[in-house]
Amino acid sequence: MKYFVRGYGQTCKTAWRAVYGISSKCLEETFKAYLEGVLTFELQPHTQGQRHKTNVAKAWMRLFFGRVGDKMPDSLAINLPSYLDNRIIYGYLKDDLVQQKEQPICYSQFCRIMNKDFPDVFIPKVTFFAI
Repeated sequence: MKYFVRGYGQTCKTAWRAVYGISSKCLEETFKAYLEGVLTFELQPHTQGQRHKTNVAKAWMRLFFGRVGDKMPDSLAINLPSYLDNRIIYGYLKDDLVQQKEQPICYSQFCRIMNKDFPDVFIPKVTFFAI
């Protein structure tokens, strides 16, 4: 039997049990039930890790927009500072998540999330008038 932690690296049985907090007895009973056909296991789709990355990114974005943005009193809109753009925000997200040992989403996924899940977040354009 092979033991993997979060689908990444193969490890020994003792380390695997320690990571997931499973006693030796519980693991043996589960394995026995599997061999007897009482219990079956289904592989999780590969998108499970992608979903985790997306959820972490959305949570980070929600916090960032709430902390940095200005909520408009007459609507649901949140205006971010005009010096920001999507590349800068993505850079902040990527740096924070790497620092927290989380895998960041790619830039194109970040843009999709911005458009789909945060349609009320805007970066206002600044225009200068010559006097």
